[in-house]
Amino acid sequence: MLFEAQGLVNAVISKSQTSPKPLNTDTVSQDDCIDLIKSMGTAGDLAMCIDGGVKALTVVQTAGDVLWIPQGYFIAEHVTDGGLCYGVRKSLFIMGEAEINAFELMVKLKQANVKKGENKMSQILEVMKEQWQKLETERIAAAA
Repeated sequence: MLFEAQGLVNAVISKSQTSPKPLNTDTVSQDDCIDLIKSMGTAGDLAMCIDGGVKALTVVQTAGDVLWIPQGYFIAEHVTDGGLCYGVRKSLFIMGEAEINAFELMVKLKQANVKKGENKMSQILEVMKEQWQKLETERIAAAA
């Protein structure tokens, strides 16, 4: 299943409001989202999250299938008996304002787990923003 990160963030914040230390958009981390996915152990828990606004996509892969995961999504896999499926990571970044915002959210969630230093995701994000700005400037100039 694929889970949209923004929906997970909203669900984590909502679920934390009854705790002694409620979370907000600045304090939610990647681990918080993963913990929420792990807590969806029953169909009822999953349905509650989806009813609460978490966008989820289900995929059934078979041998030879390729799956592209959009920017801003978490994935949870359930492997059953049968042929082996192997994952290969290849980064493909779609350039667009919504895609950059989705990737920026993933960077923010990851940085909440990073103790020190800068991660590669934030460097990629800066390049994406620079390239998008350049494309937008060229588009506006061409339209003039």
